[in-house]
Amino acid sequence: MPTQVRLFWWICVFVVITGILEAAWPLLFPSAHYLASLAKLPVAFRSITYRTDIINVTISTAVWSVFILGLAWLAAFRHSNLARWGIVIVFLLRESIPLLISLSYNQTPSYGKNENWGNPIGYVVPALEIAAVVCLFWRGVGSWFESKSGRGSPA
Repeated sequence: MPTQVRLFWWICVFVVITGILEAAWPLLFPSAHYLASLAKLPVAFRSITYRTDIINVTISTAVWSVFILGLAWLAAFRHSNLARWGIVIVFLLRESIPLLISLSYNQTPSYGKNENWGNPIGYVVPALEIAAVVCLFWRGVGSWFESKSGRGSPA
């Protein structure tokens, strides 16, 4: 396995771990705005709302994580060229879906309003995704994906 592909695999693992931590952090340590919003709800709805948020975040994070690791595994260990292109599409969708949803409701994205632009954590996952894609399409890696064994150029 070329070094770039091995690096791609570990970057994808780190993307998934970082994504899980990013999703879990606001649930474990809710913001003051979230707690104030919960406080405005009737008492009966507070626990239901919090539980629903946990379920939604857990399911969506699990789906993204399994999908990313599955495609990364197929690309890295099964030499799947289709998975290599699939991971590019998944990374693009993962970063663009919030923008597309907000535009479909004729809303401007909330970037910068409630989020801290100075917080570097929001840039970690996109930077890692770009690094993973660069590793996948680095010079010489394409022939490894085309070969059946991954031990040289195709016959």
